[in-house]
Amino acid sequence: MKKSSFLALAVGLMAMAFTSCESSHITSREPANLAKFTDSGVAKAWAARPAVRFPATIAAVRIQNCSTYQNNSGFSVLPVIDDISNEESREIARQLSGVQTIAPLSSLLFTDNKASDLAIRSAAAKLHANVVLVYTLNTSTNTSDFIEPLTVLTLGLLPNRTYRVNAVVSAILMDTQTGFVYGTLEEKDSRTGLTMAWGSEDATTGAMRKAEKSAIKKLLKEFPAFWNNIYRLHK
Repeated sequence: MKKSSFLALAVGLMAMAFTSCESSHITSREPANLAKFTDSGVAKAWAARPAVRFPATIAAVRIQNCSTYQNNSGFSVLPVIDDISNEESREIARQLSGVQTIAPLSSLLFTDNKASDLAIRSAAAKLHANVVLVYTLNTSTNTSDFIEPLTVLTLGLLPNRTYRVNAVVSAILMDTQTGFVYGTLEEKDSRTGLTMAWGSEDATTGAMRKAEKSAIKKLLKEFPAFWNNIYRLHK
């Protein structure tokens, strides 16, 4: 083969290779329909925008799984006053920039005492609250006899049962009008102890209440810094 023919063949092959390589990377300029692979709920949450105006009113509500307190499903509204006194809420409000007041959401604002995103925001709207702080408690307990034969011999009258309580409080701050989530908070507390078998239930219940109360106080302590950052971002 002549040298000139060899060079022509080589150039031709290279041109074909580059053409093939280039065509494999060409993409359509037609816009993709994202709705086909994006869930409508995700799209709606993504589209939510903050609408808070300052000075703001913050509504607060605690929700729990109904099965914890009743024999039904769903989420129930519990009194905030059991966790945060009116004086405590006023003291917290004084530490928050751009806040007019903190108002607990009463169960009377809910038509069936069942909590949902929409139901909570609707109840907050009745108070003309700009944002709503929703929190819940998750508490677990574990007990064990570390010397089981001794429990039988002493009829459970000696302290040989250990217990551990873990309480976690989780909170979310939502925009009443749009459902926009400004942020989340979470705090926890643990309690351990030693008790007699006969009195373990009372001791565990007492430890649960102390752990839950402590976890809530930790969250309230962190809330002013959390809120003030939000205020600086959205004022």
